[in-house]
Amino acid sequence: MLAHYETTTHLHQLPTSGTQKRLLSYIVLGVPLSAAELPEATIIYHHGWPSCRYEALPLHEPALSRKWRVIAVDRYGVGQSTFNPQGSFETWAADIQHLLDSLHIQQAVMLGMSGGGPYACACARYLPARTAALVTVAGMLATNDPAHADLLQQMHWMDKLHSHIIDNKLAHNAVLLASLPVMALSPYPLRLIGKLPGAVQQLVCRVLTSAGWAEADRQLLLQQPQITWQLLPELMAQSVAQGAAGWGWDMKLTSSAWSFDLRDIKVPAVLVCHGTGDVSLPASMAQRLAQQIPGAQLKLYEGEGHLSLLFRQAEDILASLAAALQRQRQRYRPAAATAGT
Repeated sequence: MLAHYETTTHLHQLPTSGTQKRLLSYIVLGVPLSAAELPEATIIYHHGWPSCRYEALPLHEPALSRKWRVIAVDRYGVGQSTFNPQGSFETWAADIQHLLDSLHIQQAVMLGMSGGGPYACACARYLPARTAALVTVAGMLATNDPAHADLLQQMHWMDKLHSHIIDNKLAHNAVLLASLPVMALSPYPLRLIGKLPGAVQQLVCRVLTSAGWAEADRQLLLQQPQITWQLLPELMAQSVAQGAAGWGWDMKLTSSAWSFDLRDIKVPAVLVCHGTGDVSLPASMAQRLAQQIPGAQLKLYEGEGHLSLLFRQAEDILASLAAALQRQRQRYRPAAATAGT
């Protein structure tokens, strides 16, 4: 599942910071870079945490069928992307703009999954002229922002505890240090489990998902062992490939009060997708996102969880995005025709 894409990881060189060479690693799904014809649309994919560029794999087929291209970028300190200790939403948007310029992309859809949602929103906020649309999939709000304290109380107790730990520097660093060997080494036994008889895989999967998982997510992992024993271990391994600094920076930045206001986002189309069965980030979070981003369309998927939403509904999400983009083209076409007369 992953071998083909590992050989096609690209490295983009960013402007240097002092003497340090800065890189962004990314993969291309859907229409390849080598294609003779330009894609009909380009998506910049912002992965969640802890995760990496491979999280976007479910979008490959539905994007290819529409002649779209998906560029899934590793954030600072993830995969082969250089860690930036001074990183912020503003620097991330500036680095994405540099990538767009290098690839000669005039406009792109900013799509963020889970903890990648804030980065997609930041790009839409700071790069409005380069953003064709904004899409969040199981997207989050700043859980440690007092303005969203009520949403924090609606989260599963494990995720609520995690947010409190992130807000405490000492506890946060201690958890990062303790988690690093687990995140780095656990992919090996998980891949071995994937080679055992199906009954054993099912038993282990049920134990691992016994707490803190939505039923839809549990069923996804039970029914698709290649995700459980191949993809998820790789996401974990790549997220800490350079250590836990990138992952820790990700958690802190997205969970704390953001440096921009969602109400300042002004882009042609906004789609907020969320599963009603998500126990990690409740659907009320998506409802608030849609309320605060001007012109946002909220699309709730009955019963879908945090992971299952992307893996089961990738086709429908891109279909909804295609419809939103088409509405925008039709909206501006009459104006353009009138201007040309």
